[in-house]
Amino acid sequence: MAWATCDVNWCGPIEDGRIYLLLREIGGSFERWFQANPTVQKEMLATALMSMSSGMRCDAALPDGFGEWGMCDRLYVRRT
Repeated sequence: MAWATCDVNWCGPIEDGRIYLLLREIGGSFERWFQANPTVQKEMLATALMSMSSGMRCDAALPDGFGEWGMCDRLYVRRT
């Protein structure tokens, strides 16, 4: 697991109810889709929406290498 500070550019559910997040690392090293951890996906969606509406960034726990479509295990809003 690796940590990245990101902007949330898109977020929401797909047809089967899974939540996906499009995260852009603030240094510009990646912009990729990640699946929210299913055990806390509603809470992660709320966190992502709050981040988008407030303009605040998030710290995200992502798979090593930041592979697209990987699992986002944790998402925290941060004041910069």
